[in-house]
Amino acid sequence: MATVVDAPAPPDATAQRLLAAAERLIGERGLAATSVRAVCAEARANVAAVHYHFGSKDALVDAVLERRMSDLATRRRSMLEPLDSQRRPPVRAVVDVLVRPLAEFGRDPHGPGRAYVRFLAALHAADERDRIATAFAPQFERLSPVLERALPDTSSAVIAFRLELVSAPMLETLAEPEHALRHWQGTSAPSYDVLVDALVDASTGTLTGGSA
Repeated sequence: MATVVDAPAPPDATAQRLLAAAERLIGERGLAATSVRAVCAEARANVAAVHYHFGSKDALVDAVLERRMSDLATRRRSMLEPLDSQRRPPVRAVVDVLVRPLAEFGRDPHGPGRAYVRFLAALHAADERDRIATAFAPQFERLSPVLERALPDTSSAVIAFRLELVSAPMLETLAEPEHALRHWQGTSAPSYDVLVDALVDASTGTLTGGSA
């Protein structure tokens, strides 16, 4: 299981505080509602700090996207390795590679991983899909061929379309899992693991078109 910690501080600790502040505020308020001034205030930095360290708000957002990418990529790589030798890996196993590393990030409601998942959900809600896709492209270059082998009768275009259908509910659920867990109230003790398994099942159904 991945352990999420704050990335090593950049040479200037102010830059690290700005990254953490932007991640948290954008995740809570949304991209448009988070100003550079608010990020600087949250980071206890000079009002010009974002422009000094990153050049612009856009560059700051890109830096936040990248700061935890290595941890996610490493976890996904380790999960994909057992599937590499399979001619037709199970679709659910490939979907698990898509969902579970982010779910592990978001397990602790007060941890840096949950803040990052909320940040990703806020970017997706702001229709910043191209920005997210660009940041995650190296991971999906590794994942896509495995998924295509798992779905040999499905075109790449249809797989890409279904992945888009999966993205929003996956991010929304993992950003606020307590909201989704309300469905289990009154039947049994809510379980994060049960929720993640249900999310993997639902995403698998979407990617197979319900035929798996």
